Amino acid sequence: MFRGLCILMLCFDPHVIRSICFRMNFYEHADSNIVTTTFELPGLKREDITISLLHNKLTIAGESLDQRPQGEGEYTTRELPYGKFFRVLTVPLGMRPEDFKARMENGLLTLTFPKDPPMQEPHRISIENRNVVHGVTCGAYDLTIRISWIL
Repeated sequence: MFRGLCILMLCFDPHVIRSICFRMNFYEHADSNIVTTTFELPGLKREDITISLLHNKLTIAGESLDQRPQGEGEYTTRELPYGKFFRVLTVPLGMRPEDFKARMENGLLTLTFPKDPPMQEPHRISIENRNVVHGVTCGAYDLTIRISWIL
């Protein structure tokens, strides 16, 4: 039902592109319609992360800045990731942004949302009442024919 894509980490060096998957726990509660996902995002604050929903794609994105020490020198080993990243989860169709709850504590982003979208009542669409003598609506055009009697 749920699928996730790895994070693409873009470093500030334009010639280096690394694929890094930050660790994630995905927990489906057996006794309720709730899913809890926890992302490990060490060193990041909630201001560094954005969460968005478009159709059935939930995107977690952010940026980890390069923590280069001051002064002269160079790295002999560099394993800590930095740069822009994102991760996309496929969620059921019909989910709305208000269905998701997010919390960030100690480098852990926790998202809670329903396994299945809440049942939605059909939305009633009202029919506009126009006082037109004779009219025809065709696509985006409203043609009105007014008849005048000359006596």
